Amino acid sequence: MANTGKVVIVYYDGGFIVDPGHRHAVPGEDVIWKAIGTKVTLLFPDAELFGTRDLVIEANGEGKLTVQGVQPGIYPYAVYVHEENDFARGGTHPAMIIE
Repeated sequence: MANTGKVVIVYYDGGFIVDPGHRHAVPGEDVIWKAIGTKVTLLFPDAELFGTRDLVIEANGEGKLTVQGVQPGIYPYAVYVHEENDFARGGTHPAMIIE
């Protein structure tokens, strides 16, 4: 049985943020994103991380992907917020840290 971790995309202080911005995971682990109040598209530059380059999540919905058998490392991704026609804000792009 795979472990599951959750990431929430939420409106905070004038913009959408990803919480937590960086998430630790291992191959075989399920990661669930929840988009509160807005439709989002997750964009993964490295398709090997989850076996896809993108994931669309409807407002107040959830999306789940399983970490594939990738090498340990840091895998940044982007969260496009449809409502704002912009990317979720933060100091850096969110990332999956594969151990």
